[in-house]
Amino acid sequence: MLSTNSVVIENELKSHGGLYELEQQIGQGNFACVWKAHHKLAPVQVAIKVIDKRSRNEADLIKIHREISILKKLRHPNIIKLYQYIETEDYIFLGLYFEMLLCLKTRKFSD
Repeated sequence: MLSTNSVVIENELKSHGGLYELEQQIGQGNFACVWKAHHKLAPVQVAIKVIDKRSRNEADLIKIHREISILKKLRHPNIIKLYQYIETEDYIFLGLYFEMLLCLKTRKFSD
């Protein structure tokens, strides 16, 4: 089960520059949890998707890395842009633009 403990997650992020301050958890699923955070040096709010690699098998990790490589290249108004990617021994952190997440949640799509 994914640890949603903010202290554990913040310590992992600190070991890679400590550029984010977590605000609150905004989502939880079987695969990951998502935290609202802000960048300490840039005026950017992000949604940080936290994936615990210890609870994923090799096939899952391959799919996750494929998704990351695609997100790095994609630029589309209906896809949340990847701001930053951080990987530690135990976790993968995907920093996604929070404003884009809010816009997509409220946007009405036509058929």
